[in-house]
Amino acid sequence: RVLFRSSASERVWLLEQELQGLAQVDRIATLNDELGALREQRQDLALTAGTVALAAALLRDITGEYERTHQPALVASASDFACSVAPLWSGVLVRASGGTGLEVEVEETGRGRVRASSLSTGARALLYLAFRLALASHDAERKNLWLPLLCDDPLVHLDDQRAGEVIPLLSAACDRGHQVLLFTCQQRTVDVARDAGAAVVSLG
Repeated sequence: RVLFRSSASERVWLLEQELQGLAQVDRIATLNDELGALREQRQDLALTAGTVALAAALLRDITGEYERTHQPALVASASDFACSVAPLWSGVLVRASGGTGLEVEVEETGRGRVRASSLSTGARALLYLAFRLALASHDAERKNLWLPLLCDDPLVHLDDQRAGEVIPLLSAACDRGHQVLLFTCQQRTVDVARDAGAAVVSLG
């Protein structure tokens, strides 16, 4: 009788082990199914992410091209003036910066778009002068009245090369009908202006 009980207990233990093994097999199968589903989901998400990234890049390109080709005439004129002096600049843009604010940006070769606030003092001075000239030209054409332009040391923050290239812009403004009065305390500006044909009057 003791032997029979021992044999029955062993048989029960073996059956329990077999059942546990079957349960583990079923669990592994379930986990494999879940793993396969997660891998498929990951592939779908990766494909979706790639599609979204491509769409975003295309949208940025389209938006950038639209902004470049749909700038107001005033900005386009300022861009032409500025780029004629700064060879590394390929364009000047004005874009919305949230709310009702506007932001001026410069497209630079090799750097992309750069905010005007991040430019050097000389570059900002050139940009300011370009917008002044563009505004004066457009205002004159609109009113059919070419008023004098008063410039207070516009070359003071420019290097020698840019200073020599800005004077022809002022000379071109004279050719369009403006009288340009350039005030300066710098001999360099006097020399450059005189070389471009300006009449120099000393106030000292």
